[in-house]
Amino acid sequence: MFRFFLSFIGLLSIFLFPWWVAVTLGIIGVLYFASYVEIVLFGIIIDALYGYGSSFNRFSFTLAAILILIVAPIIKNRLLVRS
Repeated sequence: MFRFFLSFIGLLSIFLFPWWVAVTLGIIGVLYFASYVEIVLFGIIIDALYGYGSSFNRFSFTLAAILILIVAPIIKNRLLVRS
């Protein structure tokens, strides 16, 4: 239920709030859930709506979302405290 709520608020924030709100919600989702692939969908939507310029600038949020999705498990393993 929390995953659906976070995804819905993230999708809504793409249209109503600045880009950094959706990015922050996406990072929270990636760090909280095991596989939060919705962040890639958020990146595609943000790039489709607001992206412009050359090929790298056009897909910068999508590439950043994929990079965050790849790097997040490594960060989560290092932050995990094991007793």
